[in-house]
Amino acid sequence: MAVTLPGMDTDRVPTSWPQYSLGLGVGVEVDDARAWLARMSATILAVARAQAGWIVWTEQPELAYGLAERVTEDVDHADLLFKRQYGLRAFPQDMARDSRVIPAWIVDLASEPDALSFLVDVYRVVKPRIREELRRYRNLTAPNADGPTVRQVDLVGPELDEQLATGEALIQRLGDANPVALAAAVTTSAHFEHRFMTKGGFFGDTAQSDDHVWNHLDRASHTSDPLRLLGAAVYASYDVPWDAQLGLAKHFGDLGRYSRRHAQSAADASDRSDGDIGLPARLLALATSLDSGVVDAANAHDTFAVAAARVCASHAREWAARLVQPANTGRR
Repeated sequence: MAVTLPGMDTDRVPTSWPQYSLGLGVGVEVDDARAWLARMSATILAVARAQAGWIVWTEQPELAYGLAERVTEDVDHADLLFKRQYGLRAFPQDMARDSRVIPAWIVDLASEPDALSFLVDVYRVVKPRIREELRRYRNLTAPNADGPTVRQVDLVGPELDEQLATGEALIQRLGDANPVALAAAVTTSAHFEHRFMTKGGFFGDTAQSDDHVWNHLDRASHTSDPLRLLGAAVYASYDVPWDAQLGLAKHFGDLGRYSRRHAQSAADASDRSDGDIGLPARLLALATSLDSGVVDAANAHDTFAVAAARVCASHAREWAARLVQPANTGRR
């Protein structure tokens, strides 16, 4: 018996997806499982990239720090699902191709005009549906045959629950400070949710993850802040290899926590916590990852992505050097 899930575009996805297969009762075909993992990992990474953009644009430091934590978690989730494809007869060239195919509504999400509307979209529309999609897959697959995928999904679930609680608390805090803005954001998000559904959810209309999607960095002013530079680099890294993208984004959490401590404390370098001791090495690793993952721009569309990544690598080395300087040099 074939199953067609709600929100799926049957012109793009076989009507038999997912099938009762694998020989162990209810299950999912191997090729369909790989396609599901490819789409969901690409979607989660795209949502992370959109959040990285708001790290650059927001004028609220606490929002930037919080988003930095979420981006780190999201890229870990995306990587868990992406790498699982290797165990499902996936070829690297197919994985690379499919990692650039994203749901069409990502364009709408990335174009939201203000941070509060964006947050309502992410934490009241997108992430709850990601959670439900993960649960739906887990319920449809055969655990004995698809155990590794189930374990990956089970790793993502608890952090996603925490993200939703944290995101809702943030929305409420910002809404308490500006109820009119929250009301407007809820209205804007209702229109986004309509587009999300009419475009087919996760498995409907698609877009290529390219400069036509990620073209809003002109919203930001020039900055020397390393967290914002990293945000700009991740936002613009849509066309570098998967591992290079993760090599950038995995540093968000550490850099965000350091930026928060730096902003809140005038302590000198002798007061540096254990959490800061490893940061220079991590920043140098970031720079190395950027240098190894990015090649010369092949065309005009790639120029900004390459430039942003190289600037981020330069500043990562600069900040690594600052963190190991003697206390009397001070901090900026």
